[in-house]
Amino acid sequence: PLEPKPVVRKRLPGVATPEDFRKVELEDGSWDLDTSPYASQADLDRLWSHLFQQYRNDVPPIPLDGGPLPVGVGINFVKIKDLDEVQGSMETALAIRLCWDDARLSFNAQEFFNKSWIHEGDKLPVQPTKVWTPDITVLNGVGSFRSLADSRSSPLVLADDLFRSKTGVNVLWSRPLDVTSNCKVDMSQYPFDEQVCDIVIGSWTSSRREMLLIPQPFFAEYTIHSSEFEVVNITVEKHDVYTRGTAQKFNEVVYRIVLRRYPHYHFVNFILPMLSITLLTVATMWMNSANIGQRINSATKLLLCIVSIMFITARSRPALHGDIWIDRFQSHCLAIAMSSVLESLFIDHLSKSALCLAWLPKPEGVDSLLRSLICFLTAHVVWRDVSEIKRPSVILINSSTGLLVGFVYLLSICLVISSVVSTTWLCLPSHAKRKLLGRVEADDIGEEDTPLLLHCGSDDISNKHCVPMQIPRKLREPSQGGGKHEL
Repeated sequence: PLEPKPVVRKRLPGVATPEDFRKVELEDGSWDLDTSPYASQADLDRLWSHLFQQYRNDVPPIPLDGGPLPVGVGINFVKIKDLDEVQGSMETALAIRLCWDDARLSFNAQEFFNKSWIHEGDKLPVQPTKVWTPDITVLNGVGSFRSLADSRSSPLVLADDLFRSKTGVNVLWSRPLDVTSNCKVDMSQYPFDEQVCDIVIGSWTSSRREMLLIPQPFFAEYTIHSSEFEVVNITVEKHDVYTRGTAQKFNEVVYRIVLRRYPHYHFVNFILPMLSITLLTVATMWMNSANIGQRINSATKLLLCIVSIMFITARSRPALHGDIWIDRFQSHCLAIAMSSVLESLFIDHLSKSALCLAWLPKPEGVDSLLRSLICFLTAHVVWRDVSEIKRPSVILINSSTGLLVGFVYLLSICLVISSVVSTTWLCLPSHAKRKLLGRVEADDIGEEDTPLLLHCGSDDISNKHCVPMQIPRKLREPSQGGGKHEL
C-alpha cells in the first residue's frame, strides 16, 4: 500500500504558539520532521504490531546461550531526605536504573523508518505492563513492600538493534523511588558522628541461576548533601547470599553510603557555651575567701546555667539507649561545676570552724591546694573529651566562633598558670618564701643585731604597734663588776 505523504504544518497567522512548541520550529514556520525518530504513524503502528502481536509479558526472556539473564542495576541518587536515628532508617530519593536484553523485542529502525537511530534519545517508550520486567526491589526497605512493578507511572524505553549490538541490551528502565531503608546507627560520637547506611538491591524470587545482577555506575553521589549531613563516599559491592529455604544463591547489589554530620550547630550553641560557663565556675574559686558568700552565690548561678543548657540539648538529641559523646561531655561539665561549689562551701566551713589544731593547715592553704587540684582535673577531663573525637578537624575556628574560642583559650591558660603558681608556692620551704617576700629570718640576724625587746609605740591597747628593738652591745656585755646590766 502507498504510504501517505507527510503533511507540512505551518503556523497559522494570529495564533499564539506556546514557547515549548516554538523551540522545534524552523525559520520558515514549518515543523522539522527529522527531529523525531519516527517517520510516520503507519510505520510506528507496524513496529508496534511486530513487537507485541505475539509477545507474552509473563514469560521472562532467555539468553541465546541458555544461561541466566544478565540485568544491569544502577542508582541515580537525588537527595538524602532524612535519617531517623531512633528508628534506625534512612529516607532517600533516588532512581533505580535497570537494563537487560530481550531478543523478542529486537528490531531494526532502518527497516521500519527508513533511517538509522543514531541519536542517543532515539528510543521507543513503552508502558512496563506491556513487557516482562524483573522483580528487582530494595531488599532492606522498611515499611510496605514496594517492588519496581508496583508503579505504572514510569515507562521504559526500547532500543533498536544498533544500540543493542553496542551495549548488549535493548530494554532500559529508570524508575524514581522514595526509599526508606534500614540503617545501623552508631551515635557514640554524636554530634561528631559518621553513619554508614546500606541500600540493598536484589531480586525477590529469581536466584543467580536465573538472573545475574551487574552493578552499573551511579551518579550525583556528591551533590546530594542535606542540611544536616554531608555525603562522604558511596561504594557499590556485589554479594552472593545463600538461603536455606530455597537452597539457592541470590545476587545482591549493596550501595554503601557514608554520611557525616555537620557539628557546627551543636558546637556553637551547646558545646562552646557549656565549656565557657564551666571554666567561669572554676574561676570563682579564685575570689577572695573573705567574700565567701558572693563566691558561693556566683558559682551556684553558673551551675544552674549548665543545668539549663542540658535541658535544652535534651530536646535536640535522639532518645537512644547507650552512652554518646555529648552526654559524657555534659556530665563532666556538671561534675566540675559542682566540685567548684562544694570547694567553696568546704572552705567556708573550715574558716568558721572552732577546731584549731597545730597540725591542721590554714584555710588559705587548703583553698589554694583544692582549687589547683580541681583546675588540673578540669584540664585533664576536657582534653580527654576532645581526644575522643575521631574527627578533631571538624572543630574549626570561623567568624561565628573565633571570639568565644579565644576567650576559652585565654581563660584556660590563666587558670592553669595560676594553679601552677599556687601549687609551687605551697611546695616551697619557709625560708624560700621569706626570701621571695623580702623578709629576714631570725637566724640570719647578726650577733650585734639580736632582737631582745619589743617597743610599742602607743599606749592604746587596741591600736598598739610593736616593733623589735636591738640591744646595744655595751648592754649585752658583762659589767666590770662581773654582773649584767639591768635593763
